[in-house]
Amino acid sequence: MKLKSSLAIAFVLFLSSCGMSPNKLEVSQDGLQQVVAHSADIVIIPNIKNWQRSSIEFSSFSKKFCKSPNSVNLKQLKDNWKELSLSWNKVIMFDFGPLRDNLFTAKINFVDSMRQRGKNYSNTVRIRLNQRLKDNVKLDNQYFAGLNFNLVGIHVLEQMVFSDFTNKSTHNRSILNNYRHNPRSCELLTGMSNLNSDIASYVLDSWQKKARLQQFSYGELFKKDKLINGDKSLTKLIFSIQDYFRYIKQRKLEGWLDSHISGMAYKNMLAGLEAVEDLFTAKNSKLSLEKYLQASSNKKTADKFLKLITQAKLQATSQDRKAMKVTYSQLIKMLEQDIPKALNVDFGINFTDGD
Repeated sequence: MKLKSSLAIAFVLFLSSCGMSPNKLEVSQDGLQQVVAHSADIVIIPNIKNWQRSSIEFSSFSKKFCKSPNSVNLKQLKDNWKELSLSWNKVIMFDFGPLRDNLFTAKINFVDSMRQRGKNYSNTVRIRLNQRLKDNVKLDNQYFAGLNFNLVGIHVLEQMVFSDFTNKSTHNRSILNNYRHNPRSCELLTGMSNLNSDIASYVLDSWQKKARLQQFSYGELFKKDKLINGDKSLTKLIFSIQDYFRYIKQRKLEGWLDSHISGMAYKNMLAGLEAVEDLFTAKNSKLSLEKYLQASSNKKTADKFLKLITQAKLQATSQDRKAMKVTYSQLIKMLEQDIPKALNVDFGINFTDGD
C-alpha cells in the first residue's frame, strides 16, 4: 500500500513538474493548450476511431450481403450505412490535418462530396454507375482509386444501398433484384466501400502513427502545438468548427439537404451538434473549453454557446430548418468573435476552405 501511495505522489509531482495540474485548470496559454490536447484524446481521436470502425464494418458486411442479397441482409446493410453516416458526421468538423492533407485532393472531399461545393451529384453518380454495369471496365483497386471525388464517398454508398440505381426506385424488391441480376453491382458496392474504409484508416493512422521519415504523428504534433508551418492547434480547431457550421448553414440548410433517401439528413446534423458539444465540454471533464472559459471569468460566454447548441439540437430533432439557420448564424458569430475574445487569442483573418 505504501508503494502505491508513493507512486501516486510521484505521478502528481511529475505532472506538476511538466506544468500540468491533475486537479486544477491553469488559465494561461499552456493551460489552454492542455485543454486542446485533452480534447484530442477524449473526443477527436475517439470519434475518428469510431468512424474507421464503422467504415470497416460496412465494408465487411457489404461482402456478406453480396454473397446473400436478401431482405434481412439488406436491412442490416442499411443499418450499417446509417451508423457509418452518423459516425462520419461526428468527424467532418475536424477538417484539418489528415482529412485535408492535399489542397486539390483532400481526403474529406472523397468521403463527403458535398463538402467541396455543396452540389448534389446524384444524377452524375447514377449515370456513371449504369455505365459500369453495362461495360467491361475492370473494377479493381486502381479503378476506384482513380475516381473523381464526386463519384465516391458516403453519398454514393447511400445511393447504392437505399435505391436501385438503375431506375431510381427505393423499393427493397428493386434494390435486391439489381444486386441479384447484376453481379457488377456488387463489385461496385464492395469497391466503393473498400475505398471509404481505406481513407478512414489512413486518417486514423495519420493521427496516431508517425509516417516514414517523420518523428511524430499528426496527433502528437497537434497536442504539442508543433504543427508544420507554425500553425496553431487551437486556431485550426476553432476555424474548423466555424467552417463546419458555415458549411451546414450555407450548403445544406440554405441549399440541398443530402441523405434524403435514407432519411438521415437531420439525424446527421444532430450528430454533428453532439460532437461539437462533446468537444466544448470534453465530455463533461475538467479540462475543457467550457471550464477554461468559466475559470477565466467568461462563464456567460460558455453558457451562451452551450445554450445555442442545445437549442440547435432541439430544432434538428423537430426538423425546424428555418430556426436552425438562425441558430447556426449565432453559433458562427460566437466562434468568430465572442469565443476568440474570451480566450484572449488573436486568430487574425479567417480564410475558409471551400465555402
